[in-house]
Amino acid sequence: MTEALDQALESTLAALADSYDQLVFLQQAVDRALKATGMPDLLNLITDAQNLMGAGGFALSLAGRWVGAVPSWLDAQPRPDTHAFELPVRHLPGPASFLGVPFTGGWVAFWDKHSPFSAGDARLAQTLSDLIVSTLEAIDAREQRFRQEMEEHDRALASRIWRHLVPATLPEPFGYRLSTRSEPASQVGGDFHIALGPWIMVGDVSGKGIAAALFTGMFVSSLRLAIQHEDVGAAVAQALHAQLEDAGMLATLAVIYLEGNGAFRYLSMGHPPILIRRADGTVDSLRATAPPLGTFQLERYPMLPGRIEPGDLMCLYSDGLSEAQRTGRNGELELFEYERIAQVLTRALTPAHGLELLQEAMTGWTVDDDLTVVLLQYAPEGKVNRVRNNTLKLRLPADTAELAALGVFVRDGCQRLPEPGLPEVALTELAVNAIVHGHASHLQLTLHDQDDGILITLEDDGAPFDPTLAPEQAAGELREGGYGLLIVRRSASRITYTRRGAWNCTELLYANGGPS
Repeated sequence: MTEALDQALESTLAALADSYDQLVFLQQAVDRALKATGMPDLLNLITDAQNLMGAGGFALSLAGRWVGAVPSWLDAQPRPDTHAFELPVRHLPGPASFLGVPFTGGWVAFWDKHSPFSAGDARLAQTLSDLIVSTLEAIDAREQRFRQEMEEHDRALASRIWRHLVPATLPEPFGYRLSTRSEPASQVGGDFHIALGPWIMVGDVSGKGIAAALFTGMFVSSLRLAIQHEDVGAAVAQALHAQLEDAGMLATLAVIYLEGNGAFRYLSMGHPPILIRRADGTVDSLRATAPPLGTFQLERYPMLPGRIEPGDLMCLYSDGLSEAQRTGRNGELELFEYERIAQVLTRALTPAHGLELLQEAMTGWTVDDDLTVVLLQYAPEGKVNRVRNNTLKLRLPADTAELAALGVFVRDGCQRLPEPGLPEVALTELAVNAIVHGHASHLQLTLHDQDDGILITLEDDGAPFDPTLAPEQAAGELREGGYGLLIVRRSASRITYTRRGAWNCTELLYANGGPS
């Protein structure tokens, strides 16, 4: 009887000691779980629980896969639905003692204890499984935060590399006017534009982040050397095609060589169509002459000839512009596309004006990619917008929003006059009168450069109004009297008015020597 009591007391004390050890372990385990930074920390925690139980082995299953190697008898075991003190699949040979505890997303197994696993072991394993879930969530959160920090670091680094390589503005080649717009996407990609003397180049490397930025750097460096070769495209392809192909990337490139008299040569390696707005308002397009780099390589990349006349406007752009998106009226996705770009360019007078019009036209459109636009105008001796017959024409809707375009047109067309600002003010005043008081729908301007000066004709389809007969007053707008009409009459050497059908036609001559 005494021996039995001694054994019971010894067993109770051992159980109490085990419980105390488990309590201490769990207190420490919570702190260790909070500080865990990876799977090794988690496996070390489970190993200590195994030793505390006196088990010979353990294994951890996550998302249906075992972490590390496990015995063959365990490999085929399914996840138990609740605490299991026996193998779920009994026909396989296995250890004499076993404990399996499920948790969300996996389960943990212990085996080979000298004595059967107890309810206390099961409670310990259950608490441990709760810690496993919490630890995995904490590790995942830390890794996600680390990835975000690294991605942000990469974006910042790529942005610095890209901006160092791609200047905000380009130098104007002699005899040409040039304006650019360059906007990287939120994820820095591989758009670039460079000007090297008479060479203008616009390119687009696929991909985002540092990889694209580094390839952009390789492009810029390679192009500086490639233009010294007779076959520029072949030199670029030899330098970069294999690297792009190995990286699973591709690049498009548009190259223009300006010969100084309006003639040029061009190469387009898979790039969006190059657009040329002629001085008469028509738009030509130059399509790709070779495949993109990184697809397949050619032996030769000949540059084709072309020509632009004074006043013609050339537009090179990346697909960030042509692939801008919006939801159409029917709910379907709509792309900006190069036809819309061409339509906008028909109203452009100068490169800067063209950028303004494109920016206005893109209101409401979403740009998900890098966007690059380069506008180039042939302007020998500064005679912008001059055409072969010395006549310029501009058609505009009768809207005050178009007054800026009208002003640019008149000012640029009258640059050789002693006071080119006076015609701009006078024609703006007449246009305001036609829009506000005449309720016109359309305006037409014609500038004719002749021997004795510049003859400017303004036509509008508004109510009849003869500015040569309207009385001059002290203040106010044209029809209400004011200095506007005074400027119109006194700034021009001659002013005439006729009514042609439904149109008002006002002609103003600005003499070479100024008002007479």
